[in-house]
Amino acid sequence: MPGPRLLGTAFAVVGLGIGALVPIFLVAYPAAGIGPADAGNPAAILPVVVANPALFAGPGILQIVVHAIGAIAVFGLWARFGSASFLMAMATLGGLVWMTLDVVDNAVAFHVVPVIAADHAAGDQVAAAAFSQLSSVVDAIRLAAHFAGGLWLIGVSVFAIQTRRLPRVIGWIGVAVGAVFGEKNGWERANYFAPGQPGRRQGADHRSWDRPPYFDQMGREHRAVRESVGVLDMTSFGKLDVRGPGALVLLQRLADNDVDKPVGSLIYTQFLNSAGGIECDVTITRMGEQAFRVTTGTLSTASDLGWIVMHLPDDGSVEVEDVTEACSVISVWGPNSRKALQKTTADLSNEAFPYMTSRVIEMGGVEVRANRVSFAGELGYELVVARDAAVRVWDAVMEAGREFHIMPVGYYALNTLRLEKCFYYWGDDICPSDNPLEANLGFCVKLGKAEFIGREALLRLKEAGPTQKLVPLTLDGDACVLYGGEAVLADGKVVSRVRSGGYGYTIGRNIALAYLPFELARPGTRLHIESFDRVVPAEVQQPPLFDPKGERVRA
Repeated sequence: MPGPRLLGTAFAVVGLGIGALVPIFLVAYPAAGIGPADAGNPAAILPVVVANPALFAGPGILQIVVHAIGAIAVFGLWARFGSASFLMAMATLGGLVWMTLDVVDNAVAFHVVPVIAADHAAGDQVAAAAFSQLSSVVDAIRLAAHFAGGLWLIGVSVFAIQTRRLPRVIGWIGVAVGAVFGEKNGWERANYFAPGQPGRRQGADHRSWDRPPYFDQMGREHRAVRESVGVLDMTSFGKLDVRGPGALVLLQRLADNDVDKPVGSLIYTQFLNSAGGIECDVTITRMGEQAFRVTTGTLSTASDLGWIVMHLPDDGSVEVEDVTEACSVISVWGPNSRKALQKTTADLSNEAFPYMTSRVIEMGGVEVRANRVSFAGELGYELVVARDAAVRVWDAVMEAGREFHIMPVGYYALNTLRLEKCFYYWGDDICPSDNPLEANLGFCVKLGKAEFIGREALLRLKEAGPTQKLVPLTLDGDACVLYGGEAVLADGKVVSRVRSGGYGYTIGRNIALAYLPFELARPGTRLHIESFDRVVPAEVQQPPLFDPKGERVRA
């Protein structure tokens, strides 16, 4: 059964053709007494046109206007899809020829031919010969126009079927997903969605420090990921390719984790400075024996690139390239993500595609690098694809997930999801003055491997023992709204500040991440957080706050 958007496109294309013919065939011809048998006969039609010019002028102009609208649509299709599909380019060219020839046909038929036909009726032999030749030309033009039009119709239909991508440039065909965009590091990103409304930039959506008006929509997007499946555009995350015979040696020196894993592995790690502070928080994909991709946050792309370049060997054995803008990333997360994507590609079972691995698959006719990892703490996949093919993959994902009520998800909901899992934002929760041992990232630190930057400092920190610890605190969800930066109080005295915070829709509580002195970091410790003019009770919890064994992400 074709999807509603495919049917909508078919109806739109057919409607365009019918709309161009209706003014002539159903209005002017019957009024002039031209029957169906004579509709394609210029010899029968032209004398009537000459005798009734006013009757045909309005419908003729309307027909040209309809074709002009079609031409604009074709130009839009070319601008949107032409570079990605030879088929679409061929169809677009056919459409342009169709529109052009049909307009020429109308101009000749309604302006040039009537004059010659009038002379022909007066007995002018030269006009008679010209009339005969011109009738043949008009017939040839009309035949070519209809052939080009057919080419366009076929091309658009096949393109839509093959790619499941429909010409949304014709606004009344598509259904707006209502992305409300914000900006980060120059990237336009969807903060949340307003279904049924046109996409727009976020403006005066939130004029107070209380709960925002989109709070409930954030919850719907959050629950879509926790309970079924959500899709998020994460293209803005930095992607740095490191390759060459010295690439492994370089990354082993930079990373606190062991990067020497089999091809197809994903390695979550940090790059440390000489004091053991976290300069970079990244995931490394081993794409080949000498080829790696370092994925990092949107804000830290330039600094991470600089850190890698600063440590490149002098022998030229390593090359590094920022491919962030060349690759799009579509993340599909949730307990039904595998069921949805399984419709479009190869075996995604746990046995064939385990957690923290990467493989190349095909989806929607496009080669995709799929990484089985999730910043939401759910079963999921990050689909890395060439930018020009991203729309095709997005539509394939949306079509595959329709059965499971897949929902686009914005970055505001992502923040609530990662807070429940106590996943960190570099620059907020961790930074160069924080070390992985105090940030609960000791599982990444492989002190037993060869020398890496910061190793000696970590050995000293480990021997001395931690003085503080990054922990989650929970608060009454209705008591306040957390933004980060709030003071943490013990016995009325400030002992820390909230690094990041928000509401956890699954646990129904406010969540704050903060470094606390080690003696206050024990689960169950009761403290207070000052939020504007309110002092709200808070309790230290054991991280993470949701799915503590990590079973869902490994399902």
